[in-house]
Formats: sequence, structure tokens, C-alpha cells
Amino acid sequence: MPLTAAERASLKSKLAAIDRSIAESYDEEIQLVHRLNVLNVERQTLVAERKRVQNTVQAPVYGLPTEIITHIMSFVIIPCHPTIAFKVANALSHICHRWRQAVLYEPSFWTHITMKEGPPYDASQICLERSGAQILQVDIDMTKMRNYDQPEIKFLLKLASHLQRCRTFHFTANKLHPFGILLPAFCKAPTPHLRRFEVFCFLDEAIQVQGDMPSPSQPTAAFGGEAPKLGTMTISGIHVPWSTFPTSNLQHLEFDFHSSAGVERSCRTFFGILGSVHSLKSLTVMQGGAGLRFNHRWLEGSSVSGPSSTTTSDLAPPNPIRRLTLPSLTELVFTFTECEFTCDLLSLLSFPNVQKLTLEYLKGDSARVLDLIGGPKPSFPNVTHLRLLGLMSISDGRMLSFLVYAGKNVTHLHVNAVRCPTLKRIPQLVRWMAMERRVYLLPKLQEISTDGISPTELRQLIQGRPPSLRPKRVFMRRRDCANPEDMGVQWLMENLEVQYMQGSSDTEDGGD
Repeated sequence: MPLTAAERASLKSKLAAIDRSIAESYDEEIQLVHRLNVLNVERQTLVAERKRVQNTVQAPVYGLPTEIITHIMSFVIIPCHPTIAFKVANALSHICHRWRQAVLYEPSFWTHITMKEGPPYDASQICLERSGAQILQVDIDMTKMRNYDQPEIKFLLKLASHLQRCRTFHFTANKLHPFGILLPAFCKAPTPHLRRFEVFCFLDEAIQVQGDMPSPSQPTAAFGGEAPKLGTMTISGIHVPWSTFPTSNLQHLEFDFHSSAGVERSCRTFFGILGSVHSLKSLTVMQGGAGLRFNHRWLEGSSVSGPSSTTTSDLAPPNPIRRLTLPSLTELVFTFTECEFTCDLLSLLSFPNVQKLTLEYLKGDSARVLDLIGGPKPSFPNVTHLRLLGLMSISDGRMLSFLVYAGKNVTHLHVNAVRCPTLKRIPQLVRWMAMERRVYLLPKLQEISTDGISPTELRQLIQGRPPSLRPKRVFMRRRDCANPEDMGVQWLMENLEVQYMQGSSDTEDGGD
């Protein structure tokens, strides 16, 4: 029997309800599958995190004593340059709680003082506080600071009370006030750890004539009268407020004469240091300011050899500057000094055992200096390493005389002839003596380095010599070999060991 309309409607209603139930069940199934996937991902994440934590807890490093961790960190922090040591230590302190404790409570990690961070100098203050009684390394350059205001002065005053802990002190400024704070502090107590002391003052000419560090009102000993480990000292552009110098173990001295407050004060400081030295190995003499000359009234007195037992004060009656002999000195550099002033110094000092001599950009008539150094009785008969840079106003005859007498034992020669025709003629002079006079200058020459001399000119110096007297190595500038028509390069390559120099034209004479 066919279904009635009511039955048909009832069945359709049931089918619609079933379809809705199936759709809802399907949606629930999809949601359950998605939830299952999410739970599965969470489970995998938790398993991975559990494994990581377990591995961390069981890692051998976490079984190490704190002292061992600190020792390992020291290989990272301590060798760092002072400008980044604080940043490295600070970064390690943020790794974890245990590392933070290891870093913060190790004073040797906070011994670099630089003031690089700028005002209010929190990092440098932290280093002073955390370093405890540890030895300090001070490396401060204030030349880029526009003004020395309250933050700078406040920190320098605080630093002054810690200078007796310094191992190295390198300080540069372009005003006198910071030196007036720090240098007197070096008189107050011994500095038993100090190994390197370097101060540089770069003043404008207008400032130099206005004033300087005050002279000591009474005899004052540098470094509290005790600096047994001090090996290197540089004093440039500033008059130090000391009258005696405990520098008996000094090995390397770099001193800049300058005319601020009168050259006599520079001279007395210079000779006061030299008079206390027992074993000086290298000396560099510079000059800031023009027209520096010695006054003969300073120079009375007998000649002495070795360290002087007396030291003079600027405020005492003018005691004579005594002539000195420095038998231990093996390296001497005159750079940017006036020739007359250089001759004055050479007349007061004797260096019988100098082996390395540098004459660099002497101002004025260099011939007088060469006559004094390289006459028939040369001042430096034992020189083996000779460096000539930027010397002017020298005749061929005087240069030949210098090479004859001063070059007898030279094994290493460096010539910088850039914008210097006098030195540029050295190869021609050496060749002329060999070809015309059969006199071979520089008979012991083993190595020559040149700047501003072409390969062909260098070949002239070498080719006229017997093979046994030719140098074994040649160092040149690449720019001097840029001419493709210069055949000297090929000849040098075929007959000698040739290398190219690196660095600036004024300082480097080593090969690649």
C-alpha cells in the first residue's frame, strides 16, 4: 500500500535528523583528530624539552666546581683588548645564574679601565669596584671627548686613588687638567706592579703657551719612589711633576722634548730619567715645538758613565746637566727632531754599543748630524741595522763619507726616499764607488728595504757588487714596481729573494 503523505513527511523528517546527526558526528570527529594532533605535538615538545633539561642537568660542565668554570672563563676574558673585555664579561654573566656568580665574584675579570662607554662611565665605575685589589690595566683616550665636565673629572678623581694597582697605564688627552689630576697621584705611594707607563698630551699651539703642569714645589719621587718592574715609559707633550725617577730597571724609553714652559724642564726630566737607568735597551727621542736648543750654562760639570747618583730639581739652583754614557743601549731613534737640537743631544750622550739606529725626518740640515755620526771616528761604530727616512740637504760627498764610516758593519739597511732626492741617490752613489773606485760600501749588507726607489735603481746598487757582497733579501713597495717597462724587477727576482712590504711607508720594513 503506498505511503500516505503524512508518513512520507515523517520519514523525510527522520532522514533529515539522521543527516544532521551524521554531520555533527563528522565535525566532532574532525575536532577530535585536530585535538589529537595538537596533543601529539605538545607531547613531542614536552619530550624534547624533558630530554634537553635532562641533558643539561647531566652535562659534565654542571658537575665542575665554580673555580674551574672561572678558570675557563679567564682564557676568554683576560686576553681581550681592554675596550671589549667589559662587554665579554658582561655577556657571560647573562648566560645563567651559576655563570653570573662565577663572573661577578672574580675580580680579575674587571681590571680593564677605558672610559669608552661615555658618561656617566658606569662600566668603568663597576670595573673599579669589582676589581677589588686586583692589578689594573688603564687605557684611556680622552682626545675625542668634547669637554671634560663633571662626570669625567669625578671619575678621574676616583681613578687617581687606585693608580698604585696599575700594571699598565696608557693615557692620552688634549687638555692639561686630566694630567693634573692623575700624575700627582703617582707620587703618593709605590707602584710595585707597574710595567708600562705611557702618557700623551696633544695640545694646540695656542694652548701650549698658556700654561703647563706646575713644577714640583719640593723634590717629588715618581711612582712613590718605587717602580721595580717598570720596563717601558713614554712621555710625550707633557712636563711630568716629578724631580726624581725610580727607573733603574727601565728597558725602553720614548721621550718627546717640547718647548712648553721652556725646554730646560724637558732636558732635566730627560737626563734625570737616563741618570737613574741601569739597563736601558732602546731610546726614542722626539721633538714637539720649534727652536729647541741647549743653553751652555746647563751643561757644565764632569762627564759620567752609567747611572748618576744625583738627581736635580727644577726649583733648586741650576745644577748642571751631566754628560752620560749608556753602555746598555742597543737601539736609538731620532724622529722629527731639529738637526741642531739632535747634535746638542749627541754631544751630551754616548752610546758605544748601539746596533739599531734610525734617523727619521730630521728638520733642517741633516748633513751636520751625519758628520757627527759617521765621521772618521763614528759615534756608532757597531750599527748593524740602519734606517734612513726623509733626510734632506745632504751633498753626495757627505752621504758617501757617512756610508763609508758608519756603514762598515751594517747588515740591514732601510731607505725611505719618498719626496727625498738626497736618499734617492744612494743606489747611484754606491754603484759609482764600486765601478769607479772599486770601493764596496756596506760590505756586510745582507738585507735592504726601500721605499720610493725603483727596481732599476735598486738593481744599480746591487749589480755592481761581487756576488759575495750582494744582499740576500730585498723588500720593496708594490707601487715602486708598477712601471711595466722597468726590467729591474725581473732581474731582482732572478738573483735575490724579493718580498713586498706591508703597512705605512714610514714604519714598516717587513715582508708579506
